[in-house]
Amino acid sequence: MATIDIGLEFTRYPVGRFERDGEHTGEGFRNHFLIPALNKLTPNEVLVVIFDGTMGVASAFLEEAFGGLIRNSSYTAADLKEKLEIVSNEDPTLIDETWEYIGTAKKR
Repeated sequence: MATIDIGLEFTRYPVGRFERDGEHTGEGFRNHFLIPALNKLTPNEVLVVIFDGTMGVASAFLEEAFGGLIRNSSYTAADLKEKLEIVSNEDPTLIDETWEYIGTAKKR
């Protein structure tokens, strides 16, 4: 099992969509953390993404990081159901919101 603790490893304040918008954006997280971690997984391994410890997560961040993962990589929603676990004990609504963005994103 691999883990990314967003609050500890990325930022406590994940906001924004594109890297040109500033630091700690969904695009930056996707490109520099999420995709590399997924690519390193062994066939039976799962990536756990932990949102606890963040001080609110902007919708634009979530949509670009996770919906953008569908649009900008070879991963499908079915792949991610097997390879990704989202954890948020502090705000469980983030789990459903993240999976909604994954499920509604369209390949380019």
